[in-house]
Amino acid sequence: MARRQVSVFDFDGTIIRGDSFFHFLYHISGRKPVAFALRLSPFVFRLALAAVGLGDKSKLKEKIMVRFLRPLPGREFSRLCYSFVAEIDKMLLPRVMELLRQADEAIIVSASLRLMIEPWAVRYGVKAVIATELAYDLQGRVCGFAGPNCKGREKVRSLRQYIAQYMPESDCELSGYGNLPDDIPLLEFCDKAYIVSRKSGKYEITAY
Repeated sequence: MARRQVSVFDFDGTIIRGDSFFHFLYHISGRKPVAFALRLSPFVFRLALAAVGLGDKSKLKEKIMVRFLRPLPGREFSRLCYSFVAEIDKMLLPRVMELLRQADEAIIVSASLRLMIEPWAVRYGVKAVIATELAYDLQGRVCGFAGPNCKGREKVRSLRQYIAQYMPESDCELSGYGNLPDDIPLLEFCDKAYIVSRKSGKYEITAY
């Protein structure tokens, strides 16, 4: 019996150019530069430290997300996630999208928010989005992450958990696609692995 073919994609820098984090924050700020800058201003120094490898990037990301998302009612946040689909479409890498469309089954494993990615992913027939989850307080407002930021080895743990729950009897062959050092544990977990990289202004896909 042929093995079940499953393609596993990172999102930022793999399916899309660059990082969706600030694009999404700008989007939920109404695409207004002043509003975006004012909300982000308390974190400028810590962002500068994070850029040179100092500080806990996941904790910083969580604090920034709470500042931007906490004021939003649930329905408004959901609406903004769906309207962000058009912005994601502007950032897609054509070659990777070709591979995603050709995949028998595609799964996205990402440190970005699941609720942000999922409306886009459903549109393109992605089987599942395994990504960072949000936690809510008793008033239904965002108060942090519901568990670890889905990066590095957490991607492998979450993917293992998904396979055990939803594909327990399947003999899967996993093909992984990523772009950052944080993706290395995921790529090494897969049977086949590919790096998406930018060279001389062009994106290339090479075997890992």
